[in-house]
Amino acid sequence: MTKPIEHWLSIDLSSALGSTSVHRLENDTLTLVSSVSLNDEYKHSEKLVPMLSNMLSDIRIDVADIDRFVTNRGPGSFTGLRVAFATIKALAMAHGKPIDTVSGSEARALAWTSAEKSSLPYDDVFVLTHVSLNRYVNARFQVRGGNQLRMVSEVLTEGFFREPDVEAGLVLIDGKVPRDLLPQSEEIKIVEFPITARYLAESLPKAATRQTFSSVQEWVALSPVYFGDKQS
Repeated sequence: MTKPIEHWLSIDLSSALGSTSVHRLENDTLTLVSSVSLNDEYKHSEKLVPMLSNMLSDIRIDVADIDRFVTNRGPGSFTGLRVAFATIKALAMAHGKPIDTVSGSEARALAWTSAEKSSLPYDDVFVLTHVSLNRYVNARFQVRGGNQLRMVSEVLTEGFFREPDVEAGLVLIDGKVPRDLLPQSEEIKIVEFPITARYLAESLPKAATRQTFSSVQEWVALSPVYFGDKQS
């Protein structure tokens, strides 16, 4: 029996430059239909709804045709995450469709490892996210066979990257993490790899942090995790 085609709408406002995307799920294959960035820093509340409307109009999909709404549970900008959650919850309630949330840290790590065609030459992947002023969330993942990841910790740090035992690994940063705060070593690879909405949807099949919310009671109680919640 052929499975029905689904459309997923993803919103990420966890960083200075927000984005949104639509994916099509057909026969268990997820394909990107459209991806749009806000481009204006920290103007999420002004730009999001017009951007969504224009994107859906361009691809000739109505919001009522969306089967699943996806957003970043955190970590990230307090205001941005709140705007994304409010918008996603309003859309879900209006159309009776489920919401999926996923850790932005895990989505970035999974997106990077999925792009690698061979085994990663690292035992650890670190994902750094700027959340406010000089505060950052550091998520640490262990790399297993087949580029499988296991989150070890996700902690809030202030001022600099605290990993004294790290001798080698991959560090994914967003555009707000200063490189001079990071350890300098030939064994540590630093890559600027910010979150985007498309990574949220594409990480769902593998993400251990994925959560699905399908009822009014769940939607009302749903809130972001601003600073990470898996401590060392």
